[in-house]
Amino acid sequence: MRKLLHRFEHPWQAELFQGLLNQEGIQNFTIEGAREYTTILTGIGQPVTQLFVDESDMEKAQKFLESYLRQSHLHLVEDLPEQAPKKPENPFRKVLFFSLAGAVVLPVMLNIFAVYHLIRFLKLEDETLFRKFVAVSVVIAGWSGTIALLYIAMSHFFEF
Repeated sequence: MRKLLHRFEHPWQAELFQGLLNQEGIQNFTIEGAREYTTILTGIGQPVTQLFVDESDMEKAQKFLESYLRQSHLHLVEDLPEQAPKKPENPFRKVLFFSLAGAVVLPVMLNIFAVYHLIRFLKLEDETLFRKFVAVSVVIAGWSGTIALLYIAMSHFFEF
């Protein structure tokens, strides 16, 4: 049966220690939280990576972990000094960033993809002129909406 040995804050820490356990002949596996890029995109902390070992190797693995953490100047969670509670983060900048990115970046990116596929579509010889006209009209309408949205957003912020 497998038991939880330790929770690592970062996946790379767990992978490093996992390699050391493998060298000692201790069978183990990890369960990872979200990937690091999700932390960057969302600003939300990622779950820890959990390292499990066989119950029969638990005592040996615990001693090895404690020795490793002390030698590498890392600390067990229980060993960390008491810290003052952190002031909650103010998400104001994230609200602005994601709102503007959603209003500006996403429509622009989607319209760029639409133009790319429009060019591919217009190269087809077996399509009717009407369908090509509709496709061009829809792409023009998409860009018009994006430009209008950008103009409204910019006029609101810069009052011109």
